[in-house]
Amino acid sequence: MLKRLVALSALALTLTAGIAAAATVEAGKVDAYDEATREITLEGGKMFVLADGVSTEGLDVGDEVTLTVNDMDGKMVAEKMEIGE
Repeated sequence: MLKRLVALSALALTLTAGIAAAATVEAGKVDAYDEATREITLEGGKMFVLADGVSTEGLDVGDEVTLTVNDMDGKMVAEKMEIGE
């Protein structure tokens, strides 16, 4: 019983670490934002989709942003966005 619990705990920890490692941070200046599709494009052409819970209040073209991004089914999805000064 104890061996099974230890094995399951190790598996859960491994899976959690793998998910956390998948997130990347991208930063840059906003080149374009489409409200209808929630797509944000940074200078240089990198495009991301903002997750539903990400607020766009105060977001303008030209703002510096930092995005926490995950690859979800081939789309780069920003799950967090910080707007710089």
